[in-house]
Amino acid sequence: MNKQEFIKAIAQEVGMTQVQVGKVIDCFEQLTYKAIANKDKIQWTGFINIKPVYRSERKGYDPIRKEAMDIAPTVGISVKAGEKLRKSVEGLNVADFYKEPKVKPVKETPAVTGPVDAPEATTEAQA
Repeated sequence: MNKQEFIKAIAQEVGMTQVQVGKVIDCFEQLTYKAIANKDKIQWTGFINIKPVYRSERKGYDPIRKEAMDIAPTVGISVKAGEKLRKSVEGLNVADFYKEPKVKPVKETPAVTGPVDAPEATTEAQA
């Protein structure tokens, strides 16, 4: 469900217009941004917890340069589902979400035609 579908569903559920619900959702987004920027956390008991978190300096690996690197400390965002939200997935079937891993096709090597010239072995008697 994308944002517009979410707004439409809420509007139908509570009897408001989509414009009114859109304004409420936009306000929710803006207040969330402000709270996180002010180092506050959003806590909806049973639903979701959002808060800024400190990530300490750590070692990393640059795969392009193939060398170790230092990663500076940063501030990230922690989003954790509440108990009611976690319980909402209990009846779902895992197989409905499993996707076969993508396997890269194997490149075929060109077939060798004709005799292969092998280097001649020299024996001690010939040397």
